[in-house]
Amino acid sequence: MESAEIAMDPSKTVKEYKKEIAELKSKNERNTKLIVELMIEK
Repeated sequence: MESAEIAMDPSKTVKEYKKEIAELKSKNERNTKLIVELMIEK
């Protein structure tokens, strides 16, 4: 069923994936900053 959705409206799926990628990149950046701060403290 999901494949049919993608075939019928790929732009919607692409938009959702791009949003998810942006959120994951942001989360990754925050985690990287925290790791650096923790390393500096030690």
